[in-house]
Amino acid sequence: MSWIVFLSGVFVGVAVTWLVQMRAHRAVLRPHVFDTQYEPARRAVLRHLRVHGTLNLQQLERMLDIPGTTALRYLDQMVQDGLLREQGHRGKGAFYTPR
Repeated sequence: MSWIVFLSGVFVGVAVTWLVQMRAHRAVLRPHVFDTQYEPARRAVLRHLRVHGTLNLQQLERMLDIPGTTALRYLDQMVQDGLLREQGHRGKGAFYTPR
């Protein structure tokens, strides 16, 4: 009976370890997905800024039909890349202009 409990524990331990490794592996792959979706978003933002001069978070969400967290991540990356300047209060109160 104790060997069944032991084998069950080993099985559960291996399964949990495998799941953790797979989740970590997926997290490593996410930047690639971000990169493939970021470039078209970057081009769309720069086109919008050439025409309108400013952009805010809500406009980007509607323009690309993406969630606010994704839009904010894209905007943060563009600020880091030196493409945009953030003005106003962080988050929903901010607006962005070309640098």
